[in-house]
Amino acid sequence: MKANKKNKSLIISMSHAIKGFLDALRRERNLRIHVCIGNLICFFAYFYGISRTQWAILFMAICIVISSELFNSSIEKAVDTATKEFRTDAMHAKDFAAAATLVSAIFAVLVGIALFGNISKIISALAAIFTSPIGLLVLFVLIFIDLGVMTINIKFRRYRRKK
Repeated sequence: MKANKKNKSLIISMSHAIKGFLDALRRERNLRIHVCIGNLICFFAYFYGISRTQWAILFMAICIVISSELFNSSIEKAVDTATKEFRTDAMHAKDFAAAATLVSAIFAVLVGIALFGNISKIISALAAIFTSPIGLLVLFVLIFIDLGVMTINIKFRRYRRKK
């Protein structure tokens, strides 16, 4: 067995992290959903007019959800690798990891309610989006990108079947 060596370069380490994120994005439907919702919420937040502190809180909530989903996926893959037969402990480990993601998603919803709780500002932000040609263009581009992200796995599976 080959010795496990640390990466000697920060660039190589970062490239592995980016590759891991893109691979998880391709394989994990829930991660794709979280990323797409996060980017649409950020777009809306721009028109809603949140403060710099509120942007920081919003980014933290989104990153916590995405990180939780990545940890959940990692735990599920590790458990699946460790055992192929049904084991109660394995099931609990996977359920606990999924519960952590659920807790972080509920936290993000609560943050969203706190940040975007003003109905009149929501209506104003939506009016600004739908009456601005640039707002509409950016919205359609984001929706197009999100649809692409949501279909990554479908395209990959079709590509793999041809081999």
